[in-house]
Amino acid sequence: MIFVLSAVDSSSHLKALQELSLILDDDEHIEQLIEAKNTDKIVNLISYMIEKGDESHD
Repeated sequence: MIFVLSAVDSSSHLKALQELSLILDDDEHIEQLIEAKNTDKIVNLISYMIEKGDESHD
């Protein structure tokens, strides 16, 4: 998998990297991303995983 990040300021990329590392630390998440059939599915999965992760840290 290849991920490309683009930051709008000098620090937002750090949060994006942190969220991505949490997603990729989970074998089930990796499997879901590998099985995704198109870009839209991947974007939706990552968005869901980030939201789910944020809720667990509240």
